Amino acid sequence: MPARCNLAFFLGRLAALVVAMWLVCAVFAASLQTAGLAADKWLRNGALDGWLGPVEPWSLATFLFVDAPPALVLSGAIVLLLAAVLRNRLAVVVLGLALLSAYGWLLLYAPLRLLPVVSVFSGFDGFASDMAPRFLAVDSAVLRGAQVLLALGLVALGALGYARADNASKATTLFGGLALIAVGVSGVAVLGQSVVAAERERQVWRDAHVAQRNAPTSDLLRLDADVVIEPATALHVDASLALRLAAEPQLVLSLNPGMQVRNVALGGEDVSFRHEDGLLHVAVPSPLAETEATLRVVASGLPDARFAYLDSVVDPL
Repeated sequence: MPARCNLAFFLGRLAALVVAMWLVCAVFAASLQTAGLAADKWLRNGALDGWLGPVEPWSLATFLFVDAPPALVLSGAIVLLLAAVLRNRLAVVVLGLALLSAYGWLLLYAPLRLLPVVSVFSGFDGFASDMAPRFLAVDSAVLRGAQVLLALGLVALGALGYARADNASKATTLFGGLALIAVGVSGVAVLGQSVVAAERERQVWRDAHVAQRNAPTSDLLRLDADVVIEPATALHVDASLALRLAAEPQLVLSLNPGMQVRNVALGGEDVSFRHEDGLLHVAVPSPLAETEATLRVVASGLPDARFAYLDSVVDPL
């Protein structure tokens, strides 16, 4: 009797499913891009100018080569597992659609900060950008790897439940599948822990700003700034603020924690400063209190997107 291995059989079926579904995605993406390029060429300066055009190339490549394959592998593995366990096509379709609907609901109502853990799409936190294209971030790579490991573990469990004689060791298949699932779940857990830690840090920023809410403030008379943007790399700012200073020994400004302050001068003289928790504390020499003076701040860095909306009534993050 020839050797039979249900795991190899399931892996082959999964590969066929993934290739077929990925080809559909590739044809759709190519058609969409072709239509966009044609619209951009032939409908330019028309009524639909600005509404039709090609998809940003890096985002399209990310979808096809980073997002789609792991998502298709995981969804295909779930279908194969359901088929092996339920052994009823209608039940597989109904339960599969129910799981898909539940996942769609999760994506719709989950806070933005949780999407790095649950979303199969890399562009969850912003729009496609020609200036700062992104292909694969670290958290996306970890999640995609975890998806593939989970899928392989589910395939192994499905192979155990398949109604066909199998010459492979069931114990090896079982423990191998559970190990893959455990590693995949651990990867998702690590991402979840990083999200929790990031939200705790953001709460520290929020509390620091709330503590300053009733502090005396200086009046801003004029703001001039030289800004240099290195897309996706750094922001360089040289800002001059004309202020009517309050009678306080220090001036407190809000400044993104991702920026590194290089120099602070008040009234033309360098002064001591402290930048922490998104607040820039500037020492005000006593002769300058209650006078008009110019504050110059030189800073560089990559702004932290989590710093946005700290005082918003509705927190989108």
